[in-house]
Amino acid sequence: MIDESERLREVIRSVCTRNVATAPSSPAQALAMVSAGLGYLADCDAAGLGTAVQAEALIGLERAEAQHTAARARILSAFTAQDGYQADT
Repeated sequence: MIDESERLREVIRSVCTRNVATAPSSPAQALAMVSAGLGYLADCDAAGLGTAVQAEALIGLERAEAQHTAARARILSAFTAQDGYQADT
C-alpha cells in the first residue's frame, strides 16, 4: 500500500516533469489538471508528509508559480492584442 507521502512524491514527479503522454490537449484540460493538482495539495495531510516531501512540494509549487506567471502574461498579452476586453464594454 502506498502511503500519503509516497503518493505525493509520485504526483510531484509527474507534474514537475514534462511527459508527452500526460500533456494536456487543450487549455481547458490543462486548467483542469492544474486545479486537480492544487486541490490535492491543498487537501493533503501536509504535516504527515515529512520534511523531505514538504520540501519537494514547496520546490514544485515555486516552479508552478513561475510557470503560472509566464502563462498568464502570454495569455493576457494575446487577449489584449486581440481586443478581447471589448466584449466587456
